Amino acid sequence: MLGQLDDLLTVYRPDRSVPGPSDNSLAEHRAILDAIHARDGGSARGLMHDHLIAMRDLRVASLIRANA
Repeated sequence: MLGQLDDLLTVYRPDRSVPGPSDNSLAEHRAILDAIHARDGGSARGLMHDHLIAMRDLRVASLIRANA
C-alpha cells in the first residue's frame, strides 16, 4: 500500500519551485510524530487529516499552474 501511495505522490508531487505559505510540510510531519510519541491518537489523526488536505491543495494548485 505504501508503495502505491509513493507512486501516486511521485506523479502528483506539488511544484515546490513556488513557495507558498501553506507549505509547512516538515512542521506538520513533526507535529504528527510528536502526537504519536505522546500516544495522542486524536491529535495525530486531526493533524494528519489537516496535513493531507494541505498537500492536496498544493497538488491541485501545482496541476493548475502546469496546465495554465
